[in-house]
Amino acid sequence: MTVLRPLLLPIILLLITSSALAGDSPLGLRTRGFDAELLGYGGSFGAFLNFNPDQKLKYSAETDWIFVQHDDSYAYIDPYYYSPQVINQQHLSMAKLLATAIYYPFLDNMHPSFQLGLFTSAGPILAMDTADNQDFFQRWKNVKGYWSVLGRAGLHLRFIQDARSAYLVRVGYETTRFDQPIDGRDNYGGLFFQVGMEFLYR
Repeated sequence: MTVLRPLLLPIILLLITSSALAGDSPLGLRTRGFDAELLGYGGSFGAFLNFNPDQKLKYSAETDWIFVQHDDSYAYIDPYYYSPQVINQQHLSMAKLLATAIYYPFLDNMHPSFQLGLFTSAGPILAMDTADNQDFFQRWKNVKGYWSVLGRAGLHLRFIQDARSAYLVRVGYETTRFDQPIDGRDNYGGLFFQVGMEFLYR
């Protein structure tokens, strides 16, 4: 598989996000933002677009780039050169595209600046396995791609800072399983913690 094929998903997502952020959407787009996650198998960063049919129910399309951290990798500082070194380093990245539904059941009984909700998400995830003992550009010349489906659910907290921005916090559980082991495992799910910044249209 060439390098362009596994990168097709994040490239498409980047184009969609750029065009949507250029102005108001006829689909009712009102907010957009970015997020970062701590996962049981690594970390990620990404962006999201929200659609707001009413106050209590919101829909979101989100994409993230994931850097996988393996349990058997070990990082240390070289005592002679004082440079970081990694033993048994494995390079694995993932890209995901999720459709999310967020429901705020207690919206009428809470302060307007704080919203507690429940969310559930599902969508495709692409694992991109590259060579482990080569530099950055060399290892992306021969990429193995693996597709699966990711599902997640949990609590969604929204803190409205002012008329233009809000902070987001999510805690939940996710699960995904690939048809074959990738770098020693086929299940990359578990607990996750997500924070984000949402920019509001007023």
